[in-house]
Parts: sequence; C-alpha cells; structure tokens
Amino acid sequence: MNNNKSRANIHKMESNLREILGESFYNEIKEFYKKFIRINIDKVLITRRSYVLYKIFCMIFLASMDPEDAEIKEILKKGTQRVYTSHSLPLVLAKKDDKSLLIVDDIIVNGRTILDVIHKFGGEHSKWKLTVWCLRCNAKATFLDELKNYLKHVIYISPYEWEMVSDRLTDAVVVSNVGYVSFLQTYWITENLYNSFLKKFSQEIGAKKQFVQEAKIIDTNSKNNERKKSLICNYFLLEKGQYNNDYLAAIRLYKMESSYLAVPYIFLSSLKSEELLSLCEKIQNYRAFPQTENVRSLVQYFAQNWTASEIESCQDVGVFIYQAVVNLLSDKIFYEIVCEIGMGNIADDIELCFDSRESFEVQEERKENLESLHDLICHSTHSPTQLLSFNQYMKEGVKPSKNSDIPQI
Repeated sequence: MNNNKSRANIHKMESNLREILGESFYNEIKEFYKKFIRINIDKVLITRRSYVLYKIFCMIFLASMDPEDAEIKEILKKGTQRVYTSHSLPLVLAKKDDKSLLIVDDIIVNGRTILDVIHKFGGEHSKWKLTVWCLRCNAKATFLDELKNYLKHVIYISPYEWEMVSDRLTDAVVVSNVGYVSFLQTYWITENLYNSFLKKFSQEIGAKKQFVQEAKIIDTNSKNNERKKSLICNYFLLEKGQYNNDYLAAIRLYKMESSYLAVPYIFLSSLKSEELLSLCEKIQNYRAFPQTENVRSLVQYFAQNWTASEIESCQDVGVFIYQAVVNLLSDKIFYEIVCEIGMGNIADDIELCFDSRESFEVQEERKENLESLHDLICHSTHSPTQLLSFNQYMKEGVKPSKNSDIPQI
C-alpha cells in the first residue's frame, strides 16, 4: 500500500482517539507509553488491551512529525525494545541475566491476572526485581493487598469509574481499526481489495449462510457533527478444504471511514503435546507473507529441538507454541485467498497493520532464553513454573483458539 495512505490511516486513528478519550486522557496515555518505551529493561504487556494500545501508540509515534515525539520515534526505529506479552512469558522465564521486569496493564480490575504473572516469576521469593504499572486500578480490587508492594505507577478509582474508563478504552481500540487481537496478524487493505473480497465471499459463502454483516456505532462524546462513528464488520466462515486449508477458518473485514482491515484466523481444536509437535513438523516450512517469517522460524525451532514430553512438562510452553501455530496457519490461508483473487502486486493492496512480534519474534537474545528454558526442563523433574502440564490444560477444556483473541467487533 502507499505509505501516504497508511500515514493517513494513522493520523485519522489519532484524531478518533482524541475524540473518544478526550484530550487530557489521550495525552496521559500517550505519556504513559512514552515512559514505558524509554525504560530499557525487560517489559511484559498483559494481553489483550494494554498490548493493543501499546501497538496503536507505536504506530502514532512512528508516523508523527511532532518534535516532541522524535526521541520515542528514534528508539522505536532502532528496534531494541525488550518488550514481551503475557503470551510470550516462556521467552522471559529462563533469562539468566538482568532480572528486572516491568509488568504493565491498562486497568487492574481484580488483580488476578497480574498476580498470576508475578507468581510465575517466583512471587515474594523471586530473584527478579518486579514492578507493576497500570493506567487505573480498581480501589476494591480483590488482590490489591498482594499487589501494592509491586505497584509503582497507579491511579486508584472506584468500581463504577473503572467500568466507564474500560468502556472508553475498548471504544478507542475499536475505532482505531487495527484489530482487537494479540497473537494474530491483521492487514490494512485497499478499498479495491476490500470490495473484491466482499464480492467473492458473498457469492461463494453467502449462499451457504456463512456470511454475517454487523455494525457497531460508537459515540465519541464530542460536540461536532461527526459524533457517531460506525464500524462495519463482514464475517465470513470458510469450510475445511477451501483455499488449500485443512481447518475451519474465518476472515473478518472491517471498514471504518476510509480504513479497511482484514483479520484472518483458523479454528484449531485442542491438541495433545504429541499432536502439537507433529503439526509443527508438518507446517515448519510453510511460506506465506514475509511478515510471518518470525513465527515460522519459531515453529521450526520447536519442531527441530523439542520433544513432545518436554512440551508436555510446561503449560506455558505448550500454549505458546499452540498460539504460534494458529498465527502461522491463519496467515497462510489469507495468503492463499489473496493469491487466488489475483490482485497483481500484493504489496500495492496489502500492508501489515498489527504484527505479533512481541510475542513470537525470536532474535538472538530470545533464542538464548528459549534454549535456557529447554535446558531447565530437560534437567528437571518438575515444571519450572510449577503449572499444569500442557495436556492437563487442554483436558480441562481450555481451548486457546476459542479464547479472547478471537476478533470481536
């Protein structure tokens, strides 16, 4: 896609955010993420919303021409950020050096999620120096007492207030039209490709009643004539066998003003560790868009270096691999669809919007961390995080493909 078009999408996104959040709250969040980016330690963003907000503001910083954003823009361009997500904790857990960790969420409601992450790093007896930041915290949070010693950036609000703030943050993510996901890729597409998708899918799928169109109206609370924002979502369910795909899949097409977004994903059933490893071996050489190369390399690493019993010994590792597999297969089906439509130069019609590098990118340092975790598991009779095994996790009915990362309107 034309860079000017992408920049226009981002500037419009920023304008919508200011309307939804109000100037004061928008600037507070922007400064929050600037401070987050400046700190040069390992950082974990809780998925989904705090992570998606971070990605949105990264886009804004990188497209900004404001001198006040120049420092942050330069840091992001260097690509040296040590940012992880709560999906990619296995990449951090076995880290040997510099055990300082900043954990960030947008709103702490009851504190359970943050506390679970803290416990994975040893809790009170941890060798890690753990710090927690949030934009807002429910003053009545169930686990607040356990978290107070870790909280260094916090504003306390009442239960009624956090619900209002939460709604505003969710609306802000929705009007940004980047996809409310955390371990999938999303793509900005041109109006031309958007219309080609609609025509093709409506003909092929609409007759089978596997096509739904929904609209969400968002009140920006502004006083101008464009107070209401409308997000159109077209949902298409793709059967097994379509587009060389072995799995039930779906694609969502979003339209917000002049911004068009595609979110592909597959539905993957629960797998035992042996089945998961076998699938990794099968797809490790799949090729799709260049942006998927990080994920493919990660899947290949596990296929070639880990055994099923090693994956089984740690729930976090198994779920991490499972999500990487869903990511890769989702991207592959989108690639197959685009190729079948035959749009000519794909680069002219598609641009990566939301990427999941914080979860799945494995540059040298992260690979060393994975190898350290592998060694730890190989030489221990207990899971290093003292969690359920991966097979137990799946047996209890928790299905990552049906979790909160399935795109919602």
